[in-house]
Amino acid sequence: MSELFSSPDHTLDAQGLRCPEPVMMVRKTVRTMPVARRC
Repeated sequence: MSELFSSPDHTLDAQGLRCPEPVMMVRKTVRTMPVARRC
């Protein structure tokens, strides 16, 4: 596992969600993250 994924700052609980809801939630989380964290 890469170092990038060993200690995440954000998590997403996608249990019980229907597609494409999880993808939309990921995109929203990325959009609201500070630019410096979008590596």
